[in-house]
Amino acid sequence: MQHWISFLVPIVAIIMGCCIAIIAIISGSLEKRKYYESVTKAIEAGKSVQEIKELIGETPDKKWNYQHQEEKSQRVGQHLKNGIIALGVGIGSIVFGYIQSYRILIGAGVWICIVGLSYILVHFIQSRI
Repeated sequence: MQHWISFLVPIVAIIMGCCIAIIAIISGSLEKRKYYESVTKAIEAGKSVQEIKELIGETPDKKWNYQHQEEKSQRVGQHLKNGIIALGVGIGSIVFGYIQSYRILIGAGVWICIVGLSYILVHFIQSRI
């Protein structure tokens, strides 16, 4: 019985991840469809371009672009924070592994340090773009 459960867990996780992505794509598509249907109905009703802009506000694309830029700036700061935390955890693991003479803990600490350094590198690369 234990064998089947360990086999099903990754399959269920992959299926759930795919379902979440599909739901996000469909909801974005429906939002854009409603927007363009509203614009079409307003044009058919004889509204001017300025009136349509006032009624509807921003387009989904512009709204997404603004949110995307804001999220990008937050992510850049988040990468530096994650990198510093990972670097600290890695150094702590290396020191603890050295004191206790655990080679596996030293190796894990080095790996975590590399992850932290890569986060810091991503921070500096993205801040220049």
